[in-house]
Amino acid sequence: MPDEGVRESLLLSAGYVTLGVGFGGWVWYSLGSQAGLQYLTGFVFEKSLAMDKVFVIAMILGYFALLGASIGWSMYKTRAAAPADGAP
Repeated sequence: MPDEGVRESLLLSAGYVTLGVGFGGWVWYSLGSQAGLQYLTGFVFEKSLAMDKVFVIAMILGYFALLGASIGWSMYKTRAAAPADGAP
């Protein structure tokens, strides 16, 4: 889905978080409170690490003063130049 806006991104993120928390509820119900708490703790921990990575990438891109258009173009070129089998 290229060129999706902020609204669509937020809706997708909310949907994925809802799925993750819903799965945590199922784990809690099926396997007990200990397993549910472990899953939800890991889920929150992983989400916080993901946000940390977004912050670091934003800092790096801000340092080099890359604009949105040039970022999109460079990512397009990187994907187009990547081998099909995923080898470096």
